[in-house]
Amino acid sequence: MKLTPKVNIDTAMLSFACDEANTLPINALADLTAVGKDKPLGYIPIESLNSYYKVDIAKLKCLLENAGIHTLIMASSHHCGESLFFAYDAIELGRVLKENESTLIAFGWTADLDDFIVRINQQWIETEEDVYDVIALAFGANFLLEAKYN
Repeated sequence: MKLTPKVNIDTAMLSFACDEANTLPINALADLTAVGKDKPLGYIPIESLNSYYKVDIAKLKCLLENAGIHTLIMASSHHCGESLFFAYDAIELGRVLKENESTLIAFGWTADLDDFIVRINQQWIETEEDVYDVIALAFGANFLLEAKYN
């Protein structure tokens, strides 16, 4: 699935590097910049942003937040303790969680936005679990559900 950025970011402005060879390709940030109705939640490891893409995290956070996209940075138990940069559309993610609240509650989770992000960041979920479907919807990964059920 090709992600369409909802936030236009001048990637050269984000880069610590000054030469054109190190300018960040726009699609590299699509998991964050495409956050919206079709993709309520996205993330990229901080290490990738810092080392590989050479992005100024503070500038990225500011640009996303100015566009109405919420951000959250936290260490992950799935990425060897590496910190992850999450971006989410609070209205759309809230809608997905509210529509699937019974599934979340049955799994011992809540429909609270921050709680949901913390839990998917800390807890490994098998594809057979019903809550996996909610996570896939939150990430806009409908193709995962199609593959699971077809």
